[in-house]
Amino acid sequence: MSTHQRRGVALLLALLALVLIGALVSATLLRVQSDARLARDAMARTRAEAAAERMVRVTLATTTSATMRALPIGAGTTYTDLTNGVTTVVTVVRTDSVLAWIDATASAPSVRGSARARLGASASIAPMGSASLQLLPGDAWVQVY
Repeated sequence: MSTHQRRGVALLLALLALVLIGALVSATLLRVQSDARLARDAMARTRAEAAAERMVRVTLATTTSATMRALPIGAGTTYTDLTNGVTTVVTVVRTDSVLAWIDATASAPSVRGSARARLGASASIAPMGSASLQLLPGDAWVQVY
């Protein structure tokens, strides 16, 4: 084999090695970008869940039993909270004479548009003289999708 032919083979092998390395680098970069996107989506979902839970707790602490007793059965109130870029809509409905349903739906901006979480809780309307709604024991929390 002549020197010229050896140089040609070496050049071909070097080019193939560069193409292979480039393909590996591209595949790794795509994987890292995909993992980062998934992590940002998961973080947005966690932020939405935390906001929904926070607003259920705020509603339990600030909604008085007297306010709920003033509503007819089946009626409710709705309000919106915008904290740290997360929009949460809370609805409190009087379901019967002693129970209320709290529904919090939160939306956090994410890579795919917005991550949503919906959380509900059953609460008891305390007797006259009590300050706020009380979370029912046991399975009072429900994650609604």
